[in-house]
Amino acid sequence: GTMFSLQYYIVDTIVLMILGFVGYQYTRTNQMVTQYNWLYERASLLSWKHVKS
Repeated sequence: GTMFSLQYYIVDTIVLMILGFVGYQYTRTNQMVTQYNWLYERASLLSWKHVKS
């Protein structure tokens, strides 16, 4: 049935890729602001910026 439809496979793949990217970016932001807290601060949920000296 619809489980093996190409359309659903493509949609599911795109959704999983988006979720993977968001998860990766969230984790990377946490790493940067935790490990390099003297150099970076959180700019948003998914990004960081340089600390003003």
